[in-house]
Amino acid sequence: MADDNFSPTHIFWLTRARRYFPEAPDTPSGTKEDRALTVAHAFRRFSAVAVFSKREVFALAQEVYDALEQEETDMLVHLNEVLVDGVEELADPTLFSQEVIVESQEKKNELLKRFLKKKRVAREDLEHFADPKLFLRKWLSEGFVGVMGKNGASLVWDFLYVHRFSRPMAVGVCLGLFHLLRPSLEQATDFKKVQNVFLHGPKGLLVRTRLFPTLDAASDCSSSRSATCVACSSTSPAVAPTRPSPARPRCPTS
Repeated sequence: MADDNFSPTHIFWLTRARRYFPEAPDTPSGTKEDRALTVAHAFRRFSAVAVFSKREVFALAQEVYDALEQEETDMLVHLNEVLVDGVEELADPTLFSQEVIVESQEKKNELLKRFLKKKRVAREDLEHFADPKLFLRKWLSEGFVGVMGKNGASLVWDFLYVHRFSRPMAVGVCLGLFHLLRPSLEQATDFKKVQNVFLHGPKGLLVRTRLFPTLDAASDCSSSRSATCVACSSTSPAVAPTRPSPARPRCPTS
């Protein structure tokens, strides 16, 4: 499992992916070494195409946030206000890969030392957990596997694979999910409720009737280079969608 690209983040999505796609019941169990090699092989195949680097994760989350600041200003004001209510009691670094909590290696080490010493998040570190971008980074770093159900994760991964895991499409998925979760986020009144929506809300989305049209819209906006869609701001070549849709929903950022 040793790899120059290995990050603690990988264990979050790899373990969930294996839970979603277990071995067939009639598959010979084999030895522990065989199973370890299978996991290592899956890790290499997934991480080669589907894992963004730490720097990319932070940059992509910022892109999503910047787009939301233009289109969802009131919603972000609401989130930033309610996230501070209860964060001191409920902030839990173990729910996130240490790689996505704070970008600076030095600050990350200091945060973890304080947490291990006090057995809770120190007051000076609470701002990292009361930040909506932390949840976006979790989505991106785990390839959306950890927060979605099996069908939703399969759909998102198919969509991203078709588009070569391009940065604009990853941003588009985040924006689409955010807009679908907006009604629940509006009703969230404290840190616990907001965190629950971000970490568990995507599992409850109706994949075929809500998520699929949203991803189609992101794909079409990228193809047409819509000026209002953040997913179209990249100069990366777009890949045309492979599935026609009779009704095109609006751009997910509008």
